[in-house]
Amino acid sequence: MAKLREEIAVQKFKEMELNKTIHITEETMRAKQMLATMSHEIRSPLSSVVSMAKILTTTKLDREHIQLLDVMISSGDLVLQLINDILDLSKVESGAMKLEATKFRPREVVRHVLQTAAASLQKMLTLEGNIADDIPIEVTGDVLRIRQILTNLVSNAVKFTAQGKVGINLYVIPEPPFSVNSECSMNDDTEDQTRSTETTVWIRCDVYDTGIGIPEKAIPTLFRKDHTQKYGGTGLGLAICNQLVELMGGHLTVTSKEHCGSTFTFILPYKVSTTCDNSDDKDELSDVDNNDDDTTEGFFQFPPETLGSPYTSNGSSVMRS
Repeated sequence: MAKLREEIAVQKFKEMELNKTIHITEETMRAKQMLATMSHEIRSPLSSVVSMAKILTTTKLDREHIQLLDVMISSGDLVLQLINDILDLSKVESGAMKLEATKFRPREVVRHVLQTAAASLQKMLTLEGNIADDIPIEVTGDVLRIRQILTNLVSNAVKFTAQGKVGINLYVIPEPPFSVNSECSMNDDTEDQTRSTETTVWIRCDVYDTGIGIPEKAIPTLFRKDHTQKYGGTGLGLAICNQLVELMGGHLTVTSKEHCGSTFTFILPYKVSTTCDNSDDKDELSDVDNNDDDTTEGFFQFPPETLGSPYTSNGSSVMRS
């Protein structure tokens, strides 16, 4: 009888612990949902405030007022970035993040990301892109999320690099060095017949810099959302990159040495049409500007002395006036 009472007591204790865990989980989910809802409601009016502040900078103001507006804009942009990061994390963790399969040109995406970073660069840095010859002209994937990952990684690299280089390497690998998650799926309006004419290609992307590097003890927690950010920003960017890469069936890693720079590497699968000859046609591809014809260039560079000017291709120098 005593043994039976003991077993009943143990069972009741386990039930209490289980109920407590369920309650904590439910409260956490409600808090996350409330935070996401509040963030969404705050984003629109805050965007308007920042936009109006930027318009004010174009009017006639004295130096003191311009400085105050600059602080206002930078603070507003930081809060907007935090809100967007919270919303993205909330979508990924809740399973609400949907991937969109669209055709795009990897070379143009890399060039666009670097060109955008160079336009606002205020350091003596060289930004460069190296695209291997075996990279297909056109692939299918979520170009918006891939651009978001590249922009985050390049932005981080620029932030922690005072001089030297920040670059992107892109090349095909025969197979990924990790187990493949077959649950990855994208919203694709393509018919089933088209799928039979597609093959999967794995592309490795290295975002490297010659910056301050990362302490070895900080690397294991680098992609966690609770990772401490010591140098400004929200600290959520790398966590979002990691979750987006995993959502697309890939893997994100980092190698770094203090005072010698860092390299962030992500490997993703893309669909490539087996019936396409990968010729450089002039079709308008989804969400990618096609103002230039150099979609087959393997190397392009933004030297520090040419900030805000067009890039150089294949290592050619920029003409100076």
